[in-house]
Amino acid sequence: MVMGAVYQAVLDRLEAEGWRHPEHRVDIGTPAKLWLMLRHGVL
Repeated sequence: MVMGAVYQAVLDRLEAEGWRHPEHRVDIGTPAKLWLMLRHGVL
């Protein structure tokens, strides 16, 4: 469930950036990952 939320956030960011070159790394950042973990009851 948490990984699905992380992947969805990455996909949303890719869409927002206009699907840049595939070698461009997309990351949602540690604070966003922690928030998703808290939101889904892991921490």
